[in-house]
Amino acid sequence: GGLLVVVGTLVQFLTPDYSVSETYYFVWLGGVLFLNICLSIFGVLALIEKPLPRWNWLPLVAGAWILLLPLLAGIMGSPSPTVFIAVLVIMTIAQVMLGYILQADASWEMATA
Repeated sequence: GGLLVVVGTLVQFLTPDYSVSETYYFVWLGGVLFLNICLSIFGVLALIEKPLPRWNWLPLVAGAWILLLPLLAGIMGSPSPTVFIAVLVIMTIAQVMLGYILQADASWEMATA
């Protein structure tokens, strides 16, 4: 997933403007979707197994929003940009909090190794 995001982004920026197609965007989007699907699966398993010291629901909240956007679009018809911005803000805050939890859980000896 990360490789798809990097390749899609680099190819989009490195190719001339007249040759850029929507294919590179879909490569990038495929990588983002793959990463968020994996994060959502980890979130479901984190609710079951409880691997984090606290906030085991956070990976699911961080990854599931991008998967729920098509569902929101289907229910609401054509949601306003405010809905998408709110979803992006919630997802970003959840991912920052998840990163903090994972970083804080690592020991100092492990970080310096």
